[in-house]
Amino acid sequence: MPAPPALKKKSGTKNPPILSQEYLIQNHGDIACGILMIVALGTLVQATSSYCTAFFGPRHNVTNFDSFNALPTPLFNYGYKDLAMLFSYTLICITAHAIWQEYVLDKLYKKLHLSKSKNAKFFESGQLILFYFVSVLWGFMLFNDEAYLGSGLEYLWRDYPYMGMTTWTKLYFIIQVSYWLHNFPELYLQKVRKEDMPARIVYTSLYLITILYAYLTRFWRISLVLLTLHYFIEIFYHASRLAHFYATTKTGSTTAKLISVYLFKTWNVIFVVGRLASVVLAWLTFWFGLKTSSINKITFTTTSVANTNENSTAINESIIISNFNTPTVRLFTLAATGVLQFWLVWNFIQFHMRRRREQRSTRPASVASPKVPNKLKQKQHSLTNGKSDNDEVAEQPVVSVGGQNRHIRSMSTSRKIRVGLVGFGLSGRVFHAPFLHTMSTMYELRSVVERHANEAIKIYPYVKTVRSTTELFDDPEIDLVIITTSNDLHYSLSKQALEKGKHVVVEKPMTVRSAEALELIELAKKKNLILCPYQNRRYDSGYRTIKQIINSKLLGDEIVDCEIHFDRYRPELKGGNAWRERNEPGAGILYDLGSHLIDQTLSLFGHPQTITADIRTQRSVGDVDDYFDVRLDYGRLRITLKASMLVREMGPRYVLHGLRGSFIKHGDDIQEGILRTGVMPTTMDKDDSSWGKEPSENDGLLHTETNDGRIIKEKYETLRGNYGLFYEQLYAAIVDGDQLEIRPEDGYNVIRIIELGIQSSQEKKTLQCDKLL
Repeated sequence: MPAPPALKKKSGTKNPPILSQEYLIQNHGDIACGILMIVALGTLVQATSSYCTAFFGPRHNVTNFDSFNALPTPLFNYGYKDLAMLFSYTLICITAHAIWQEYVLDKLYKKLHLSKSKNAKFFESGQLILFYFVSVLWGFMLFNDEAYLGSGLEYLWRDYPYMGMTTWTKLYFIIQVSYWLHNFPELYLQKVRKEDMPARIVYTSLYLITILYAYLTRFWRISLVLLTLHYFIEIFYHASRLAHFYATTKTGSTTAKLISVYLFKTWNVIFVVGRLASVVLAWLTFWFGLKTSSINKITFTTTSVANTNENSTAINESIIISNFNTPTVRLFTLAATGVLQFWLVWNFIQFHMRRRREQRSTRPASVASPKVPNKLKQKQHSLTNGKSDNDEVAEQPVVSVGGQNRHIRSMSTSRKIRVGLVGFGLSGRVFHAPFLHTMSTMYELRSVVERHANEAIKIYPYVKTVRSTTELFDDPEIDLVIITTSNDLHYSLSKQALEKGKHVVVEKPMTVRSAEALELIELAKKKNLILCPYQNRRYDSGYRTIKQIINSKLLGDEIVDCEIHFDRYRPELKGGNAWRERNEPGAGILYDLGSHLIDQTLSLFGHPQTITADIRTQRSVGDVDDYFDVRLDYGRLRITLKASMLVREMGPRYVLHGLRGSFIKHGDDIQEGILRTGVMPTTMDKDDSSWGKEPSENDGLLHTETNDGRIIKEKYETLRGNYGLFYEQLYAAIVDGDQLEIRPEDGYNVIRIIELGIQSSQEKKTLQCDKLL
């Protein structure tokens, strides 16, 4: 259920202090708008009107009023008063940017679920295409109103250095400069990634320098034409990129894909034509046209214009008209224009060369379909309408729904990550291999380590079975190693894989001891490799739903109490090789299920102040903890995390209480239960898919109050779970250089909280949550 309009507020789990860094980032649009409103109110007060109007209307009027023309076209020069306009219009650009971001781009982003690198490009193109579109329309309006179209090419240099520019021409240049000026604070305000900043600073600076140069040298007409032509070309590029993002995330949108391809091809054509036209126009203007009125040196001529003051009294004003039409300036301007056009063409060629190399390096996927025993063909959808069963289920091969292998989505590059899987027990078989197989445009499952069995090759005939981790880690063809062994081996195997130059995904908990986690983090940084703990429960349906509720502030500005359960009913120990219930390092329910609940809490609310834990063994047959009650204190907020193996009648999974309301949700995410039966997640990224969709009876109860005082008590639709999002974001981190959503520091913090919880339970006292990263 979408948030009621009256409840929609800016995201965030708490209000940052006024004038803090986070406060400025969250409210920069409102702050800029507030400053503008204060200046605008100043125009209504007689004492400040003359000063405040300078922030909005053009100054340096050079219109020559005479008796023969009572209403001439207003003309303006440039001068120091333009700084006031630049200040106000930069604030206007910041405000408009924030509005467009919040009410259009953010809403589209939430629907598309882009990776962080794609998200940055999506926001960049979304902002630029609006500015380019408005600038092109403005340019064509000026062409029509000022007779560009009917006067021939000679109009570009006729009457230079011109007496002045029209109102709309001056506003055009002021807004152009203001827009590119506002891009610099936006790097901070929009939290642009550090790796994206250099490129943005370069092109923003080039725009700013070029436009200021044209404005100050009075080459207004030719620069207006060249800018409009350039912006027109860029519209097609950014439109094709936006359509591409939509097509690749909405896999069923054939129309979007066709539009993207059409726009991209159109951009290729008009880019070449537009660059050639730009060079020709610059050459004609600076080499031939302006040469007819050339001077030997730059001059600043003082001239008088007849004007009137506010009392309609005739006055004479002196203005300075600069003339830069010297051979040196013209040659420099022509050369600079040529270099800039050559640089754009060079980038265009490099872009297409990279695409060609990627296309050539793409090998056709020859992935065999997994083998499906007949006895499982009737079980494909057995759990799609029921809840996930956390008890053990007999191991079953993977079933591909519909008998075919679909891709979750295409990425911006064709590179595949070659994967080695360490272990093929429950984790490797259920949570990893099915997604690696399905997402075959991103990943290629090459090898699986099985000490004695050959289970993986029965399901995935194309994989290679190896008998030792050494053999896997020594394979130069492996890019990524996924470790799904018992917890006590996580540290040693992760360290070996990193030392061999492999990226590593390691099942939670990342290690048994926090000191081991720190060592792995430092090693990964030293080797410049990805180290990522696998926390699939961040993509559970329930967690995604409460995260949306918290960020939307549906329960008020603050959450004051949160309770998360992960209960089961298993009075007997699991049979077989159940290492989780043996008395060894990393065993027990706190390391197992507690890792999920702690990670969810830290992700939602940050670092707690104190911890109080009660960890017990309730079953008489048990050797390790099978119950915990962990209390995390955040000041006004208190978090309770509980899990037990002796809960036959399940209570709520999540309970949230805020300043204005409550949310209570029963039921578990269904993905694990479906994956255990062998169903392949082939439809997880389709909007109309039932993948990860809990039955409606599991929808939580939202009981809250709207901003206008209306009481709401109704079911809140549960979002779909999707474990595939983990592997999408991992791919973006490895291939595109995105920051990990689940950082290795997050894995360390989970272990640190577990250690503190064990200490708190043993000493029966509350401890400070120190040494968190």
